[in-house]
Amino acid sequence: MVKGIQDVQANIRDLIQGVMADSGQYTDEQNAQLDEYFTKLEELNSKQVAAEQMKSQAIAQQAAMVAETHDVSLEEYQVNAEQWIATAQDQADKQKALIGEQTTQELVLLNQRYGEEATMENEEYAKRYTALMENKEKAIEAANDEVGKVTAAFADGYVQQSGLQEIFNRKASVNNCSLEEEKTRHAERLKAINDMEWDIEKEKDLAISEEAGRHRDNINKIYQSLADDMSDSETKRLGVFMGMVANNELYGGELDEGTQEMVKNILAAYDGFPDKTKEIMANGMKPLLTEMQKAEPKLYAKATGMVNGILSRMRKTFEEQSPSKATRKIFRFAMEGGLLGIEDKEEGLYQQSDEVAKGVIGRLEKGLENARLTLPELPGQEIIKQVNGTFEMAVRNPEKNSDELAAKLAKVLRESPIQVQSTVDATIEATNVVELDGERVGRVVAPTVSRVLARNMN
Repeated sequence: MVKGIQDVQANIRDLIQGVMADSGQYTDEQNAQLDEYFTKLEELNSKQVAAEQMKSQAIAQQAAMVAETHDVSLEEYQVNAEQWIATAQDQADKQKALIGEQTTQELVLLNQRYGEEATMENEEYAKRYTALMENKEKAIEAANDEVGKVTAAFADGYVQQSGLQEIFNRKASVNNCSLEEEKTRHAERLKAINDMEWDIEKEKDLAISEEAGRHRDNINKIYQSLADDMSDSETKRLGVFMGMVANNELYGGELDEGTQEMVKNILAAYDGFPDKTKEIMANGMKPLLTEMQKAEPKLYAKATGMVNGILSRMRKTFEEQSPSKATRKIFRFAMEGGLLGIEDKEEGLYQQSDEVAKGVIGRLEKGLENARLTLPELPGQEIIKQVNGTFEMAVRNPEKNSDELAAKLAKVLRESPIQVQSTVDATIEATNVVELDGERVGRVVAPTVSRVLARNMN
């Protein structure tokens, strides 16, 4: 398969070089031949990725079976979980590296084919470029999905293995009521409300709303009481479990309904947990969170940007209430991969960006012609094309300064559904597929433009 891919790539290069050495214009026959070569290359690349995907699926299948095996100690179960998750992550990393390399090779050939017309203003090139990037993202998502299946299987299994389900079935000392008893009380009360005759429908809606609030408060109190009554060992298990759930969130794994409900209730009640409980939980989570530091920045940005996400929710509560500075550091790291920064990291972000930019900008002048503005929160392809077009037009005019470029970009953003909330939020990344001193460079950050853009937006 690899030889077949290399042969097709060689055929494409030979045909392009032949045309450039001759007239510089493709005949209809040559265009048709190139289309055939590119189609063949895409097919072979897809087969190669599919072979790696089958490995990922096999790993996920085996891991799920191990996750359902509970005739081992809790420590052994945790070791099994760590090993299988690491195996799935390693395979996904290999798969994503292959996808990235294939995409780069195809893009190089695509740029060679279109030459000076390899711009987003060229509709045919833009269509092929967009399709290439969409296929890349789909393939990466498929690789992450398989890791998600493994993390979800062990998070679900840990609930049973650790005895957390039994712990949360206890009666709370605060009101001598269990979660199950409160759910029964709530259901009976709702039935009574619905069975009553109401002259005014709004009064019924108000009664239902008040009961829903009472139920939420009671559930929170029970969870807080149960957490307060836990032994240190049980609390640490809870921390390990939340770390596993946070890890699962990175890869989009789907937990079973019972686990989802438990996590939702723990997060809702977490603010009322005793400080000691939070600290012990943090210590239980720390090893897993340390391993999560190896994940891709995109995954962290996605997970920490989810309004009701575990990482987002736990980051806030740990930073605001936990006395553990180590935990604060872990979650600051988790945020570094996203566009939304933490205030105390802003100065370091600009300093790091300036150092990188000063070192390479002079040697990337030609590469900037292929720059693409990357703002992941842009909604829809049309606004993305508009912003990319504005950016490309500006970088091709040396006489235009960064203030003028930022003004153009700010106008486009103001007319879109985007909301830029702070200077750090406005960070811009110009992604270049270029060679720098013989090595491929994937990304360079332009901090000057991002500062000026933020000023224009304000």
